[in-house]
Amino acid sequence: MAVTLFFVISTVFLFLLYVKTVGPETLSPRLRKFAIPAAKYIAATFIGTYGSLAIGAVIVPPLLLYSRVTHTRSGVDLFTALLDRPYFPFQIAVAFVLGYFLSEWLKEGWPAYVWVWPVAQVSIAVLLFHPSAMQSFTAGVWRSYFDWGCGCSVTPLQWRITSPLYPSLSFSAAAFLRGTKGFEPKAQPGNAALR
Repeated sequence: MAVTLFFVISTVFLFLLYVKTVGPETLSPRLRKFAIPAAKYIAATFIGTYGSLAIGAVIVPPLLLYSRVTHTRSGVDLFTALLDRPYFPFQIAVAFVLGYFLSEWLKEGWPAYVWVWPVAQVSIAVLLFHPSAMQSFTAGVWRSYFDWGCGCSVTPLQWRITSPLYPSLSFSAAAFLRGTKGFEPKAQPGNAALR
């Protein structure tokens, strides 16, 4: 699965690099109409979900080195609070920044809709959930995917299913906010009402 995902993402980025280098005029109109927006959507989805998770995982680990050098737990506590505590706060912040600054380049790929695939993934996981005999469906879903009340690290199930959800919502919100600035009426010469 990981090899397939890597292949698809690398193909998308190579296609976008090719289009940027050679120019979109070399592509047929049909390919230009569908392939470029689809490739940009896939790139935006990858950047908004797994890209922000990876960037967060690369930026924060020096805190572990700090705690090792100072012989304190403060770096470890901050590391876990940023990366794997309720709703992945650092990854959400990274996704928001990426969504805001990359949405202009990815606008053909509708970056405000990056949330669609992660929401579908969580919805399918919830629909396919089988609670144990001792708990209700709602309690089982909540405890398995969204319960952060224990104060512990996230579970592998939460990393696989819900970790792409929160950054994708943040990325989409930032792209939407960046896109709404483009809907303001622009002043035209001779139009005094808009000045």
